[in-house]
Amino acid sequence: ANVRAIMVKILVYGDVHGNLEALFTKVGKQNAKAGPFDMLICVGDFLGDGTGVQKWLQGEAKAPIPTYVCTTLSPDGEAGGGAGSVAPDTAKVLLEALGTRDVLYLGERGVSQLSGLTIAHLAIADHSKMSEVLRMARGDSMTSTFPGVDILLTPNWPQNILYLVPKEQRPSERIHPRAYGGSKVYAKLAFELKPRYHFSGAGGAYFARPAYRNGGDDSGVRSSSGSLIGFVGYEAGKTAGTKTPGTHVTRFIGLGALGTPAKHVFAGALDPLDQMAAAALFAVPDDATPCPYADLDYRGAEGAHKRSSSVNTLRFSAGRGGARKRQRRDGERGGFRPKPQPIGEDQCWFCVRSPLCKKHLIVGIGDESYLTFPRGGITSDHVLIVPIEHLHNFAALEDDARVEIVRVKDAVKKTFAAQGCKAVFVYRNIERSSKHHIFIDAIPVPEDRAENVREHFEREAGRLGHKFEERSSDQTNDSYLRVELPNGTDIVLFPHGKRLDINFPRDVMCDVLGCGERRNWKNCALDEEGEAALTEQFRKQFSAFDPYAEDDDE
Repeated sequence: ANVRAIMVKILVYGDVHGNLEALFTKVGKQNAKAGPFDMLICVGDFLGDGTGVQKWLQGEAKAPIPTYVCTTLSPDGEAGGGAGSVAPDTAKVLLEALGTRDVLYLGERGVSQLSGLTIAHLAIADHSKMSEVLRMARGDSMTSTFPGVDILLTPNWPQNILYLVPKEQRPSERIHPRAYGGSKVYAKLAFELKPRYHFSGAGGAYFARPAYRNGGDDSGVRSSSGSLIGFVGYEAGKTAGTKTPGTHVTRFIGLGALGTPAKHVFAGALDPLDQMAAAALFAVPDDATPCPYADLDYRGAEGAHKRSSSVNTLRFSAGRGGARKRQRRDGERGGFRPKPQPIGEDQCWFCVRSPLCKKHLIVGIGDESYLTFPRGGITSDHVLIVPIEHLHNFAALEDDARVEIVRVKDAVKKTFAAQGCKAVFVYRNIERSSKHHIFIDAIPVPEDRAENVREHFEREAGRLGHKFEERSSDQTNDSYLRVELPNGTDIVLFPHGKRLDINFPRDVMCDVLGCGERRNWKNCALDEEGEAALTEQFRKQFSAFDPYAEDDDE
């Protein structure tokens, strides 16, 4: 028998930033023109600084249609989508007042039945609260029999959502830094709940991701035309109430902010999952991808909320290749260090999502790279340029990363020049090292010493039985040490299997600068307070040329 689904018409908005008058004016017009809509959902920063909300509350207007809000109450939102600059207590007062005007705050977490739709939400990236949402949604169902939910709401994007998406299908607008890296907790929740639609705000960009499959592979059932309509376990002809669970696709939609050029609204008519005919529910678009979360390492998700709050003003991401499996090259090991054991990104000092990364040392961070201080630098302005992606050699850098790093190097040169110094850049490439995360040392040298840098490096290399060459090293995976001299010339040393101390470039630069006592970084290390002060001082000097800040203004 055919099952007639109940169509539920919804509007979903992204960040509102407190502009309630503009919001409800637009919604009223949309409802009159294309409605009636059953509900309005707002996900992301709803309150802004509170001024717009208070102004709207001074009037007597009500929301034109029932309105439901998923927003974080912590100031600035620990992972994006928060209550702007409103203190949590004030935010609660405002949201309670809005409740009398048909605007309902959904709370930190929950599962609701609204107009026949099952809507789950989690407004804070907290592992324990995520577990509560899973229990609410599943009830007594075992994981293997849980059919999924209609809608999942999270203020911020899930981690890895860009994985498997071709570059040309990614957002055209700049993604807000807090959304780019996304939340591992939200990713795990989406993986477990299998929503038909997942809406997020906080990204500052509109992104309708190609649908992803929640189970099985392309060996599923196809129609007579060859279109995939279900996965293994699906039986053609089944109707509502007899579906194989977890085999529908999920559509993730990240919404822009109200008042910006980015698309910030979704309008659609949804059939409740439990009322849909199987053929419609299990239909798979031609451009559907595998689930982007399937291979995500969820270890550490439990502490994600606590860790992320300390870096809530920084961009961070796993990088485009975060879930990519990179093969190690065969061949002889170079001479920099003994062959290391593989480590995960959560154990890497330079992966920004790792708990080992010293985030108080970070000067600025972009889409592809970040600028940071080393511990115990040679000088007070010795900085590192680090690709965000956990790469082992410079040949693996993608074009976007190369372009951004060139811009950062140029900004560092200008910062040094303002202090009467030239820049020396040092690259270390270590063949087959899965432990090594590549970075570039940027070391200032007074102008009157700049001409001596090449002589010092070549002399010391010769003493150790090595030789520098003027040749390109960009496309090789071999071990090498590359020095970009103050005049822009590159000299490259290939160890060819001979041992070369990892501290070699530091020793040489200490000789150039006449500070031999700083050869060992441990003798130069400051306490965390001193390091933070040094970082803030350099950040002010760098701000006049900061390309990351320029990107934020685009």
